[in-house]
Amino acid sequence: MNGPKYVVMGHATLDNIVYTDGRAYFSVAGGAGLYAASGAAYWCANKEVGVVTKLGRQFRAEDYLSICSHPAIDGRGIKRMDREGIKLWMLFDDDGYRHWVLQHDSCSRQSAAPSAEDIPDSFIDTALGYHFSPLPPDSVEELLERIPKGRYIQLDPHYEWFFPQFAEQWKRIFPRIDVALPSEDELCKFFDIPYGQPESVLADYAARLCQMGVKTVIVKMGQRGAMAYDGAKSRCILLPSCAEKVKDATGAGDTFGGSFLISQTNGENLELSVAKGSIGASLTLEHEGVMENFALPEDAVQVRYKKNLSKLLNSAIEIH
Repeated sequence: MNGPKYVVMGHATLDNIVYTDGRAYFSVAGGAGLYAASGAAYWCANKEVGVVTKLGRQFRAEDYLSICSHPAIDGRGIKRMDREGIKLWMLFDDDGYRHWVLQHDSCSRQSAAPSAEDIPDSFIDTALGYHFSPLPPDSVEELLERIPKGRYIQLDPHYEWFFPQFAEQWKRIFPRIDVALPSEDELCKFFDIPYGQPESVLADYAARLCQMGVKTVIVKMGQRGAMAYDGAKSRCILLPSCAEKVKDATGAGDTFGGSFLISQTNGENLELSVAKGSIGASLTLEHEGVMENFALPEDAVQVRYKKNLSKLLNSAIEIH
């Protein structure tokens, strides 16, 4: 069997999601790794997307089979654990800010992180692009050693470790990374600045990440869209969100990353990659839980792409 063209690595979880307006979803499949894989799968077929993750013993067998049977997904890197995986309470404030709380019987994020030996050899032999969903930085460093030099790599940093006290470790990681995809909140916490900065200030801090070794920085900004800073050109653009409605915001940023991966690995320009990321994220915002992403019609993203691409590209703003 041939290997995949793209590989997504990250956590799988079981989530209890609670909003202040009374909406709640319990024991739904989630996790940044699975959401990113679904975002990549929107654009692919023929088992082109390899997934490397660990499933806890309470992860539903039917959900596992549905993921592996998806036309775009190569599930040979999905491992079943003989213990509980990550189980989360995800609590939303009135303004949409999220809090992640591990359930008392959840395993740790370190225990559920894939290791280098979990990556099938064929995923190394054939893949051209890799996406790291949020993982502990020790796990990231181990996994990076398994990936040959010269492959495209993008990384979404984990919110629990993206703080100033871990800066030296990120300085070791960033030179191996082509694109970093922090959220606005994560970027602010990494540099210990207040949340809610103007785009021009955020662009300056994105440039500082590039000075640490990463080539391009994408700042995911929720309803405000996504900001892209190209370190080689010292150029920054902002593209708006194209969400038509919001049912559940969980995983939208991760789906953005998976969609962005496909475009960048194929050599498309930065504006188009950000637009495709936004289009992928907009689909996720309309559904509850990651399994609904995997169940979407195969042409869903193409319909949204044709409808929104010109509007997104024409709405791009240069940030100075």
